[in-house]
Amino acid sequence: MRPAAIINITLTTGLAGAVVLMAVNRDSFSVEALESYLGAMGPWGILLFFITYVAATVLMAPGTIFALAGGVLFGPYLGTFVNLFAATTGAALAFLIARYLASDWVIKKAGRRLAKIIEGVEQEGWRFVTLVRLVPLFPFNLTNYALGLTRLNFFHYVAASFICMLPGAAAYTYLGYAGREAMAGAEGAIQKGLLGLGLVAALIFLPRLIKRLRPGDKKTDGEADQAKSLQPAQPKKAFVRKLMPVSKQRSLAGKYTLWVQVLSLAAFCLAFLGWLNEVNLFWWDTPIWLNRYTEYVIILMFGLWRISAERNPYTRKRLMVLVSCVTVLWWLIPWAFPFFEPYTGFLGTQPVFPALHTPGTVTFFLVLGAVFLFGRRVICGWNCPCVGIRETVGFPFRHVTPRGKWAWRLRHTKWIFFVLYIVAGAAVILPLNSWTVTFLGIFGMLVVLPYFASMLLSPIIGNRGYCRYLCPYGATFGALNRIGFFRIDFDPKTCNDCGLCSQVCDMGIPVLAQGRAKNKIDVADCMGCGRCVTECAKDSLAFVDVRTAINPTIMLSRTRLREWAEEKTTLKDWRPWAFASLMVLALASGWGISAAVGGPTELPTNIWTAALCLVH
Repeated sequence: MRPAAIINITLTTGLAGAVVLMAVNRDSFSVEALESYLGAMGPWGILLFFITYVAATVLMAPGTIFALAGGVLFGPYLGTFVNLFAATTGAALAFLIARYLASDWVIKKAGRRLAKIIEGVEQEGWRFVTLVRLVPLFPFNLTNYALGLTRLNFFHYVAASFICMLPGAAAYTYLGYAGREAMAGAEGAIQKGLLGLGLVAALIFLPRLIKRLRPGDKKTDGEADQAKSLQPAQPKKAFVRKLMPVSKQRSLAGKYTLWVQVLSLAAFCLAFLGWLNEVNLFWWDTPIWLNRYTEYVIILMFGLWRISAERNPYTRKRLMVLVSCVTVLWWLIPWAFPFFEPYTGFLGTQPVFPALHTPGTVTFFLVLGAVFLFGRRVICGWNCPCVGIRETVGFPFRHVTPRGKWAWRLRHTKWIFFVLYIVAGAAVILPLNSWTVTFLGIFGMLVVLPYFASMLLSPIIGNRGYCRYLCPYGATFGALNRIGFFRIDFDPKTCNDCGLCSQVCDMGIPVLAQGRAKNKIDVADCMGCGRCVTECAKDSLAFVDVRTAINPTIMLSRTRLREWAEEKTTLKDWRPWAFASLMVLALASGWGISAAVGGPTELPTNIWTAALCLVH
């Protein structure tokens, strides 16, 4: 017998024995036991719990106990993060164990029917993983090993598992945090909710899988050629992702060295740790380098690098405005001169300017109006911290942006979060009760945790994964893009089908295919970065907004945008902007002085006090 076979048999026997031992002693694992053992270990308890959860997943222990224990030990936010990463890591290890120990043997010994089932699963890829993760009828531990016997792409398996296990992880962690006794019956409700979500996924994906498994469904060569001829024009595949120096960045994504990508991931981790420290850990009294403002400091540091290295003049100017707005409006003013905004509804805390993501604030309504008139680019393109960190720190991962038919179809998942956002807005406006408080808590986790998790998944899903698939605010702005004045005009007569417009879009919008098929571009996902317009050598694309409705000659084409970006800016040109900025800073200073004199301020009641402070 070959040494490799002996090693495989030994490892398989040892793993089987460990699984049996775990099954015999499964009663020893309980939420109370884990809490008593790990609760007093401090930060080391997080690491030990993570290792234990991963090992338990590999050995097929019940995962619900660990998910509940994570909520009890670490709270809803950190608990969900630890539970999700531990479950994903354990699932990935089980997948690899099955692949390298038994995959070749199973495929070799599989009968015709089993081989066809395996082939159908492999062709569905991550879509099948999405199905089994969302449907709670599929046993989690067995599925990890079963999928390892196929030739599924490992990274697609990990990414789909991570994203689709998030709802269950958040729900069970929150249940453990709130206390099982205090929420009797809630576990059954969660299972029913996940079952409903899984049935929706089953209705979407199962028909495709069944169709693949049926014999005789394949088209003949003539039918395939005819169907291919009816497809809309696709961009030419003439672009190769070349390794680029750090000092040179362009609209067409290129690859960057490993140390740059590692540095970017480290910055993402620091941003998440800073937010987590302020809401949960409270290490070192939350200094500036480890609190919720850490993200904006990182944006400023990486932004200076991006601005100096950018070769597209329009993008360079846009980045200058973006980094400046994030630094001043999102960091310096709230940090140095915090003041409350007027708002409608019943909030748990008073919102501090700028409270864009809080329904009912002045900033919220002003931004909605601006998006309706000028498009989503006024916030996502020029003044958004979420886009800011992805445009600066996440830039080295642009080359892995998912493209293709299914990557484009999956953009509709963000409308699920949009519906939850609408419900949250209604819950804020209505009087608060126990149900609305619970819902707002879970909704907060479903927004914040994917926000940071998508940063860490950037090497797999690109730098705009959250904006494309998960962002409820992006869905809101996208809806306003469609019904408002903003659009992108396409001129089919001048287009030369080079496909560069599609290649430079980080949101994965098939610009050329849509333009050729529909003579227009779907702007629901357009963030207004301007790369497609400014890189179109034939001026076939142009931005249109409310200014065009007033004056039809205003079409923001490549030529016009580049002329604006390359023109020299004089002091005279900046005087209106400087005056407006000084007024904002003066008002903020007045409110800050008023706060120092008389406590936290509210705009309607203390504006005269702020004015008096400025005068004196």
